Amino acid sequence: MPRTLLLLAALLAACGEQSPTALSLHGLDPTVLIANKAGPEAVIFTWFDQSGQVSTVTVAMGVTQCVKFTATTLADSVRFIAAMGNTTSLDTLPGPLGTPWSKSWSPWFDPATGLPKASTGSYPFGAEYWTLTVATPYGLLMTTVKDPPC
Repeated sequence: MPRTLLLLAALLAACGEQSPTALSLHGLDPTVLIANKAGPEAVIFTWFDQSGQVSTVTVAMGVTQCVKFTATTLADSVRFIAAMGNTTSLDTLPGPLGTPWSKSWSPWFDPATGLPKASTGSYPFGAEYWTLTVATPYGLLMTTVKDPPC
């Protein structure tokens, strides 16, 4: 009986530890460093994944902010849209005639690989890490980067 209890205790202790494999099964969740240096208004930054999760961050004028998104599942494709100005929606339509606006978006990309679903040659570092810089009024410059930006 004591031998069985000792074996049971050893098994329970082993189950409580996480293996390196278990720790790495989270996918390559995207990170974006947003620097609204010269924007005349806030940047509205929205993430989507194919499971329906949506997250929106507002980055005010003169603010730099690190944004991280965790996909719902390992297999979820992820996309984001950045908008500034009088836009009517998160699609590609502008606001009312004569009002300034700017919008930019990423391709859908797979957090399991960090690669976009299309145009992989356009993204030499994959699509996991990005910078979004507003260096001129309504000038949204999105760039993929090799290493985590923040």
